[in-house]
Amino acid sequence: MGYDTFANPKGGYSGAATNAAPTYQVTPRPPAIVPPTKGKPGEFTEKNVYEGVGKFHGNHFRGYFSYISNPSRDQIIKMNKHLLENFCPIFSVSNVAKATTGKYKFNSKETIAFQMGGTIKVFPDLPQLDFLTAVIHTDWVAIEKASDSLSLFATTLKREWIEKQESDLFSNLTKIASSLGIIDKAKAFEIVNNIIDVNQRHFLAGRRSWAIGFDHSVNLWYIETAAFERSSACEFNLLDKYGNLRQMIIDLWVNQINNYFNVLKNTTGIMAKIAGIPAKVNGKPVSEYADYHYSKNVLYKITEEKTATALLNTPWYSKCLSRHPGLTKGL
Repeated sequence: MGYDTFANPKGGYSGAATNAAPTYQVTPRPPAIVPPTKGKPGEFTEKNVYEGVGKFHGNHFRGYFSYISNPSRDQIIKMNKHLLENFCPIFSVSNVAKATTGKYKFNSKETIAFQMGGTIKVFPDLPQLDFLTAVIHTDWVAIEKASDSLSLFATTLKREWIEKQESDLFSNLTKIASSLGIIDKAKAFEIVNNIIDVNQRHFLAGRRSWAIGFDHSVNLWYIETAAFERSSACEFNLLDKYGNLRQMIIDLWVNQINNYFNVLKNTTGIMAKIAGIPAKVNGKPVSEYADYHYSKNVLYKITEEKTATALLNTPWYSKCLSRHPGLTKGL
């Protein structure tokens, strides 16, 4: 076996390559680790349903109560106005999250921050990263009344600024990498940067609408909420699939509707009782909602479709949308 193949490597120093310019191997310098731009507090980006990931979600929650018989349009508008003006205190009375009126506006609309608690463990198998769960996750929305004043709706937002708790993560990158012993500082930066990007988003992309009205089929008032949404990021899509986000959504809006009755029971009369299979309202069947589930006197139905067209054309959901024009306004 000869060694001719290896005798004259390109750029080497063999005698046969006396006229070749020498080359040198240089260890690539890793890119500088620069924390993401902190952004200006109060800067938001609207995240509509088409910017989400995964299946399209549709849901509807409804509760009934007795109040003024055969109300006028103006009386119904007044009730919706009251709900809009008192949204946060009503929502927060007893719930799995807290709603707070934001100190910032988005396109002249009021904003609401939903505090989810930040209890989800991002890395359950890596206790060294437990401190990351101290970063509080807040979901932001912009809220407004529909043009007919018979409903109100909220659009999900991404905040473009970084909270102090999040920026503090970067001061711990070296500690994280060394304590784990399995990733370098650059990889730690990548992980934390991704956590912050996801944390800036509402966990859903899309809209939710609320309406108070009168159902002549049972001669009762109703308060209802419906949504047109998707997961806003793949990480939330995974939590949706393997976690409890869907159940949390049910709890949120069932609780809000019950909160409405608890806060306003002295003015709106009596909450209707929902019971039976199929469910009846104060003993009266409501054929339109015969296949709904119910919890704490709140009827609800949830569905998913691979495309927006399929969801929007689902008969029961399409009828629901007619009372909630804000869900698809401008989309």
